[in-house]
Amino acid sequence: EEKTGSVRSAAAEKEKQVLESCLATEYKALKEGTWEKPAESKKLYTTVGKVLKQLELEESMVAALPGALLKKADRGSFDNMLLDQFESKLQGKIAELAAEIAGAAPAMAERAGAVEAAQGQLAAANAALETAAAELTSAQDALKTAMMDLKVAKDELAKTEPSKQEAVAAH
Repeated sequence: EEKTGSVRSAAAEKEKQVLESCLATEYKALKEGTWEKPAESKKLYTTVGKVLKQLELEESMVAALPGALLKKADRGSFDNMLLDQFESKLQGKIAELAAEIAGAAPAMAERAGAVEAAQGQLAAANAALETAAAELTSAQDALKTAMMDLKVAKDELAKTEPSKQEAVAAH
């Protein structure tokens, strides 16, 4: 969940940057008519055209926008209204993304805190596992020593068994 939220937030941030860049550079150049060659205006419009796909615009606006942007000298009041609407929609989308990013910040911090807490629990569990493994090794060593002591005691007992039987028989 932490990665998914971060990916969504990063995608929103990237989209916002693309839209802001388009608004400040390509769209502005087209609106102001600051290009020198027709090929340059078409190149500028290619970027704006990609942005059009990200916005939820009416088909009529999408169809009319190239003519309004690419022919500054021929713009009428309808074209200017169309450009104002497009700019408004673009700024609205940027504001929407900014709100999404701002809203995601507390959730991202919460997820990061949860990840940090889980990593702390994992470290504690690993430390407990290492302690338990050391205690197991120590217990196994103690068992091995006790088994050896038992064998020695049994061997000693076996050696004394005939003497014990002789003593019992003598009584």
